This record gives sequence, structure tokens and C-alpha cells, in this order.
Amino acid sequence: MGLCLPTTDWSGVALPVDTAIDRVGIFIIAGNRLHDIEENAFQVTTVRNGVTILIDFRSVKHLGLYLGTTFAMAKQKITVYKIWMALAVLSILLFAMLTGTNQGRTLLRNVYLKAKGKYTVADRVAQFGARVQSRLKPRFDAAGVAYPPEFILLAGFKKESRLELYGGKAPHQLTHIWSYPILGASGTQGPKLREGDRQVPEGFYAIASLNPNSRFHLSLRVSYPNEFDRARAEVDGRNNLGGDIMIHGRTASIGCLAMGDEAAEDLFILAASVDLGRIEVLLSPVDFRESQPMPKQDSPEWVAALYEELSTRVKELPRPRG
Repeated sequence: MGLCLPTTDWSGVALPVDTAIDRVGIFIIAGNRLHDIEENAFQVTTVRNGVTILIDFRSVKHLGLYLGTTFAMAKQKITVYKIWMALAVLSILLFAMLTGTNQGRTLLRNVYLKAKGKYTVADRVAQFGARVQSRLKPRFDAAGVAYPPEFILLAGFKKESRLELYGGKAPHQLTHIWSYPILGASGTQGPKLREGDRQVPEGFYAIASLNPNSRFHLSLRVSYPNEFDRARAEVDGRNNLGGDIMIHGRTASIGCLAMGDEAAEDLFILAASVDLGRIEVLLSPVDFRESQPMPKQDSPEWVAALYEELSTRVKELPRPRG
């Protein structure tokens, strides 16, 4: 048994595992010779069927092909065998400790998934579900609504920088559950018309999909452009409407709604617990229960009718409790 040295043409060279090492570095052998810069910087000692390469630590900086790992032992000799045995024992103990608890198993799974670079929605539910439920269930209980609900409505108000969560048994049997501040968005009053206009859409949407691997922690994809948006664009002669509008974590966004990580977890896990077809997203320029703005002068003609529809739907919603 031995630790093989990297080599281009040096068959059979090995560092026996029971060879004592005192301030020793392991180096590349190129061809059939060691590359040395300084004369007498090292010595080679044949040990049985292998070669032990000893070098004083002070000369490491003179060796151009140093691999980067030096075993520096002060006043003590240790064998490669003992190093590997110690690492193996520590690994087994750590693995046993972690797998002995639910938290440990979850930690190992998360480390594995992070290294793999891909989560599923189910993975995120397992990761965040319990703590989201501990936050949301008391809020649903206080509102007298079952958790999770049968139907969800998310109402985003651009001027007020607020997203309201409603739940209930049907689209017109809703109760206000909670209000979240919108921490980051861009644009002004008015619908999104084209890619790059930095506008948050306005209208009636759905949640198209959930992204468990978002660069912004977690995200819910809004169904912009919807059929209405595409039809209006065709009449206006517009194309390249943009897309990828998300409700996501973190605190900054262009054209999306940045809600912060905790709120994104709440919304993501809640959406994952309900059929996506039973989630309505309403994005409005203002809370029409508080004011009734006119469309901007340069808005397309159809915006006034859209605002009338939005106003009617918003006024149907119960006001936030408290």
C-alpha cells in the first residue's frame, strides 16, 4: 500500500504508508528526474519497493512544481497511515452524529443538494415547510381560514409598495391573511409594454411556475405576458413584450417584486401547497380602495378600461385586518 506520486514516466514509484515523515513535502516527478532548483535541496532514499522523498521545509519555495500540501510536523513524526486513519475515524463520527438527528440529516441533504447545484420544489418544501407553517398557520387561524387554504389571491399595489395575501374557499370568499412590504421594484404607474421598460406589469395574472433554484433565493413566476397583454400588443403594433416577471426574495429588482427572503419562503411554500390554478395574482397601480387615479396621458387607450376592471376587483377585497 502506498501513496502514488504524480509522474509522467515513473512506473512503480510510491511512498509507503508506513514511512515516517518529518517536515516533508510531496512533489511532482516529471519524466525520470526530480526538478530541483537548489543543489542538495533534497535527498532520495530508497525504501523497499518505493521511493521516499525528503525535503527541508525551508527550501519549498525554491521548488517550482510543489503541489501545495506540506506536512509540517514540529518535534513529532507521524505516518501517512495514521493521518488517513484519523481522517476516516473523524469522518465516520461526524457522519454518525449528523445522521442521528433530523436536523443533521436535513443538513447533510442540503449540503449535498447545494453541491449538486439543483433543488426541486419538494426539496424546498422539506427545507422551509416547517418554519413557514410556524409563521403562517397562526395568521390563518386568526383569520378563521384553514391552512393551507383552497384558494389564494396575491394583490400587489405598486404605489403603496405592498403585497396582500388573501385566502379562502373560492375567488369571491376571501379573507385578508397578511400584508408584506415590497422591498424592491422599479418603474412607475402604468402597465408593462415592452422588454427593458423596467415596468412592473398591471393586470390579472396567475402563477405560472415555481423556481426552487432562483438567484434571488426562491421565486414565483408571474404569467406575464398573458392573453390580454399579447392581444393589446398586437393591436398597438408592439412586439418583444419581455417576460420572466417574478415575485422573489432579496431586496432589489427590476420589473419584478423583491419581497425579502422570509416573505419569499412564505409565498413559495404556500403556493407549493395549493394547485397553481387556484392562485390569482392581481397587480395594480394603486390600492383603488384608497384612491382612483387616471391613466397617464401617454398611456394606450385601453389602459382606462383595464383600470376600471382592476378597481372593481380591488374594491371587492376585504380591507386588511387591524
